[in-house]
Amino acid sequence: MPALRVLCSMSLLGLACGGTSSPPATAAATADVDGCAGAAIDVDRAQQACATEAADSPVPPAAALELALADVDVTSGQATELIVTARNRSGQPMALVLSPVCSFGVTVYDQQGQIADEEGPPAALAGCLAVVGTSIAITLPPDGVLTKRVPWTARKIRQACTDDTCADAPGAPIAPGVYRVEVATPFSDPVDGSEHHRRPRMVSARLGISASR
Repeated sequence: MPALRVLCSMSLLGLACGGTSSPPATAAATADVDGCAGAAIDVDRAQQACATEAADSPVPPAAALELALADVDVTSGQATELIVTARNRSGQPMALVLSPVCSFGVTVYDQQGQIADEEGPPAALAGCLAVVGTSIAITLPPDGVLTKRVPWTARKIRQACTDDTCADAPGAPIAPGVYRVEVATPFSDPVDGSEHHRRPRMVSARLGISASR
């Protein structure tokens, strides 16, 4: 798997955790109002309302947490949103603690499997460290859905560098065509042979880019 542009220090992040305990009814009623529990939770809203310093705990099995990315069509050079969802398929309330800060990196591949959204030399790998308090604690009921809308523009990424720093900057529009877009989620699995490294679960979808008029 190609290296992600953003690498997270997995051992220091509350990336995700699963549980089977259900909150009391009174707590759930309040949480439904503040966006921390319920059948439809928005990640961006939860970041404002559901911050926690809780430690991470085991990630739910893939069969219990169904991850998906919706297909998207966009005009070359224009902005859109990539919609990532996580649905609780466990049949039980699911408590999650996750850190969205270092997640939801986007990579676009052409039909030959080559990265299609880089301009110039490959982007340097950047570190990312989520500080205490950037994790969120939520509870999804059975069949409940967590949604993240990832802003994205159909342009290549280029690196703009000064003497001591480099940052991503928008480049040329991505040419019209059919691509595969891949997004890294906050949920991860152990890497074989490593105690500390984890591999984020990825979601991918069809990306159709049309010519501008």
